[in-house]
Amino acid sequence: MTWTASSRLACRNAEVGPDPCISVSGIQPKPEKQQLGAMATPSPGACETSSLEAANRAVSPGSHHGFFWRLRDKHNRVGLFEVNPGHELHRMTRMMQEGLWAATQVFMDNPPKGPLTQKDFSEVMTQVHEEGFEMGTLAGPAFARLRHFLGLNEEDYQATLGPGGPYLQFLSTSKSKASFFLSHDQRFFLKTQRQQEVQVLLAHLPRYVQHLRRYPHSLLARLLGVHSLRVARGKKKYFIIMQSIFYPVGRISERYDIKACEVSRWVEPVAEGSPFILVLKDLNFEGKTINLGPQRNWFLRQMELDTAFLRDLNVLDYSLLVAFQLLHEDEKDAYTVYSTMRRQSGSFLSTGWFTMILALELCEEIVVYGMVSESYCSEKSGPSVPYHYFEKGRLDECQMYLLHEQAPRSAHRFITEKAVFSRWAKKRPIVFAHPSWRAE
Repeated sequence: MTWTASSRLACRNAEVGPDPCISVSGIQPKPEKQQLGAMATPSPGACETSSLEAANRAVSPGSHHGFFWRLRDKHNRVGLFEVNPGHELHRMTRMMQEGLWAATQVFMDNPPKGPLTQKDFSEVMTQVHEEGFEMGTLAGPAFARLRHFLGLNEEDYQATLGPGGPYLQFLSTSKSKASFFLSHDQRFFLKTQRQQEVQVLLAHLPRYVQHLRRYPHSLLARLLGVHSLRVARGKKKYFIIMQSIFYPVGRISERYDIKACEVSRWVEPVAEGSPFILVLKDLNFEGKTINLGPQRNWFLRQMELDTAFLRDLNVLDYSLLVAFQLLHEDEKDAYTVYSTMRRQSGSFLSTGWFTMILALELCEEIVVYGMVSESYCSEKSGPSVPYHYFEKGRLDECQMYLLHEQAPRSAHRFITEKAVFSRWAKKRPIVFAHPSWRAE
């Protein structure tokens, strides 16, 4: 929750937010770049079995290793490759798309209601398709509720994963034999899994959902669905769906997979201007730093909570994924404005700052709710503005903000955000509503 009561963003007709109760004001990157994302995600193990690759061999019996292995072993190429009609995995990915479209439609027509139950976590729905395959949806009601909690729109989820555009196959330097795909807009990530891995994942799903609800600003990857695919009378092949943290991709300049070890943690960088997408590793990051400022304590604390959660689940192989993106000129200008006003006022930026940057990248129009005009708080006759910063169980910066709001002087009134957003509103389609005001 950020800004003021009922604070949220709406792009077009879809709302974005609310954000978790965190101040991200402490992140002060260099003007040339800003940190886009950092998220802990379990790494693929070295002994995984390629599930959907087996399905591909069943569909194309004449291919011994398939397109995946020819590219990876013979050409040693990495990056994204469109799964078009000429691709040997095209038929399989079309089945995945059609199956996911139909499965999502079920929960759009009958959205789960009430609190989650054990039945929601154990339900298995099987849909038989005329094209000669079966799509299984595991724990569908639980994942539908989780997607809603994460602010995902089911119509967008269905359209992105459905037949609207070809999937992209991701070939990486990972030792895993699993297959990796992204949706056509690279918003969602699909990864094959062994049946045993799926069983373990589903066994821990209630605790995972509970963890995200307790720590909505967790760094853990967002798991959105688990499915199975069976072609004809073949064996079931399993895959999971996650949000890609490397989204939006347009301005990302560097990607890193950090494990905090040095053995086999170097990747030969591609030539500048290369079309191949490369995820670099620990030794590639050597000599670089990220200044988290006052945000450092929160970040380390959240990493401790997340890694303790993974350790309790006996998940001992995981990574921190980090990406950097270049700033637009007006964002560099905003950074300068922020730096100046930060020194003058001693105030920090809230999570709304980064939500707004993301919204500017994704939305044609932005509607901001709950943020009053820049002069509102300075009016002597004006009532106080309630801010809803709350985190149960400990004294943290959320409660500190509440104390500051009650102080007669030096209160945190979001003056910096209002000044910057007011500037942006003169050049961008940003509307401030409830209470409404106009950037002068």
